[in-house]
Amino acid sequence: MGAYCSQFTLVVPASNPNVRSFSAGKITFSPPASGNVLYSVEADATKPMSGGATICSMPSQTTNLDTNGVTLKVTAAATTTANEIDFTGCS
Repeated sequence: MGAYCSQFTLVVPASNPNVRSFSAGKITFSPPASGNVLYSVEADATKPMSGGATICSMPSQTTNLDTNGVTLKVTAAATTTANEIDFTGCS
């Protein structure tokens, strides 16, 4: 109640980031870390057009799980759906 809820698509890279360091005037690049690409999704419940006024008893929630309840990981050329985030105590 009072919030605009919706589904959306978030396009993220399916690879870990390159890391670089700067030392003694030199930039060094490291290859991406191997392994799974893990993500978390945060949702905030705020009153529309209010500049961020919260409207729920827990105004911010995060999930790192997919719809099957396992760790949210992204694989190239695949679609992954994050677990639904539900807010309660909203006005």
